[in-house]
Amino acid sequence: MMDGIIWLASYPKAGNTWLRAFLTNYLLNQSEPVSINEFIQVPLAATRDFIDDILGTELSDLHQAEIDRYRSLCYTYYASSPQALTLGGFRFVKAHDAYTRLFDGGYLFPPEATRGVIYIVRNPLDLAVSYAHHFSTTVDQAVEDLCKPELSMATTSHGLAGQLRQRLLSWSAHFNTWNDAVRVSRLLLRYEDMKTDPTAAFEVVVRFLGLEVDQARLQRAISFSSFDVLKAQESKQGFREASQQKNAFFRKGAVGGWREHITPAHVEQIIKHHGEVMRRLGYLDEAGNLTI
Repeated sequence: MMDGIIWLASYPKAGNTWLRAFLTNYLLNQSEPVSINEFIQVPLAATRDFIDDILGTELSDLHQAEIDRYRSLCYTYYASSPQALTLGGFRFVKAHDAYTRLFDGGYLFPPEATRGVIYIVRNPLDLAVSYAHHFSTTVDQAVEDLCKPELSMATTSHGLAGQLRQRLLSWSAHFNTWNDAVRVSRLLLRYEDMKTDPTAAFEVVVRFLGLEVDQARLQRAISFSSFDVLKAQESKQGFREASQQKNAFFRKGAVGGWREHITPAHVEQIIKHHGEVMRRLGYLDEAGNLTI
């Protein structure tokens, strides 16, 4: 078992679950696809039960800043705990939060608890469509959300939600916080490259983990985690991580599908807020033209 957490970080609906599916199938190396409801070896960083179980108490009566501080302490403990869930000897944790600092100057995701970061990014135009479907909102609202400087997820003013609050920030701010994370080893994956050439993309993931690439095992894991397989599994057995609105989690996953749903006004709004990062990631060329 290797100390330190490998964060699988992304904005919601950017391909994080697909990456977990690949990693689970590659590292377990079974003869049949692993069920989508057996990705438990990769917990979500903000799941209330995950944090409460480590602490041995509930956080419901604490101020939000205190909750974030306790979350950070939990990750430090989890990074070397013999009770930590592991997948192939690695401690993976999925995260949608931005890489933010705490009131005491520390980090929500402590560098000293971090073995590495795999960050998945997706064209905000396509992401907005998937986001709208997942959260049962309009594309108008999804585009607006991706542009909010202080967007948060799983906020509630009553009762106990299954997840703790997650500060996402805007799409580009989320990317920038993780890309600028201090003292951590990072791998950047574009969702579009995962779709276009999954062999090349996932080879890089395996090598980032410090493992030799077994081509037969790689191709089997890619096949077992394909969109069609995941969608069929969800249709047959449901997916525990689907939205509360019961919308299908695995819907289309297409690259460039935004053109059927996004208006010119939406495009203008997203480029206005995120053009700099979109250029940096290759979603816009130097002349400002969309490339995908």
